[in-house]
Amino acid sequence: MNLFYLAWRNILANPLGSALSIVLIAMGTGLISLLLQVNRNLDQQINRNLGEIDMVVGAKGAPLQLILSAVLQIDDPTGNILLDEVAPIMRNPMVKTAIPLAYGDNYRGYRIVGTSAAYPVIYGGTPAVGRIWDAPFEVCLGSGVAKATGLQPGDSFEGSHGLAASTEHHEQPFSVVGVFRPTGTVLDQLILTNLESIWAVHEENDSPAIPAADSIHQEPTAPREITALLLQFRSPLGTLTLGRTINENTRLQAAVPAFEISKLNQSLGLGTETLRALGISLILLAGASVFAALYQALEDRRYELAVLRAMGASPKRLAGLLCAEGLLLAITGFNFGLLISRLGLLMINGQLRAAFHQDLGGTSILPGELLLLPAVLAVGLC
Repeated sequence: MNLFYLAWRNILANPLGSALSIVLIAMGTGLISLLLQVNRNLDQQINRNLGEIDMVVGAKGAPLQLILSAVLQIDDPTGNILLDEVAPIMRNPMVKTAIPLAYGDNYRGYRIVGTSAAYPVIYGGTPAVGRIWDAPFEVCLGSGVAKATGLQPGDSFEGSHGLAASTEHHEQPFSVVGVFRPTGTVLDQLILTNLESIWAVHEENDSPAIPAADSIHQEPTAPREITALLLQFRSPLGTLTLGRTINENTRLQAAVPAFEISKLNQSLGLGTETLRALGISLILLAGASVFAALYQALEDRRYELAVLRAMGASPKRLAGLLCAEGLLLAITGFNFGLLISRLGLLMINGQLRAAFHQDLGGTSILPGELLLLPAVLAVGLC
């Protein structure tokens, strides 16, 4: 008789003990696998969204909040800053590229961002259909926005005030002129236009008259404001010197994305290590459960094993039968653990899409998960 078939029948003969061992292995494997998936996908997503941005300049406040709001687009901004204040920074010889951002409105929860044509370039954004905006109230949609809203070039829509979906609409419509190719970055979830569009929309709130498109380039009646300024430097020296100058000698704040994200990872690291230790503890506990279940089965099936021995089964074959049971329990628990981790990742992605219109990406098998399999099999053999 096939050794693994006989081992499987023995497992089914003790459903409660076997189920407990499988559940413990599955929970431990699933927790570790989910941590590996979340860490890998989150790191990749953040690195893609950071692009080649060396520094962010904005209003005084928490540096991490500035990075989250201006780079990852998942937090409220620290405030607005005057365009005149950052103009000297934009002209600094150490600055290679300066990209202003102005936002404060949305369409169905997707942020409408006023910026320059250099912004999509840092994410490799090119139009899949249509073209880049070149006039006020023309917009280009990220691929995720176009998919969720169904908007295409030639359509128009009215934005809402604030960064969350609301019923307070602006009267001036935006015209869609292009849709970007998918990039796997924050660009997919944004609606881009020029700065003049954002300024005109907010001037509209302060005046009963809606400004005509051809009047937008006239001399402004109030100082122009932006939300943040993204900088790329010609050399690392710019990050070291200009950032300190801004923080110490101006009313502005300069934050380095890589540094702030590193601090965030350090803060989250303790919780991640704790959960990983919990997963390892569950797997070790599962190993003890498997050992106890097999030992109890050995005691209960002493007569059965004696019959097999009398029928010619060697001691090695009987030992192989017990090892086969442990391996089957481990493999079953490991597979259920992978299923649990994928379901958990789908739930996390669903929450991220609902809250921030973003997700963590795919669910491919990771090298760490392949290394986890031998460890689980060793637990089953023990």
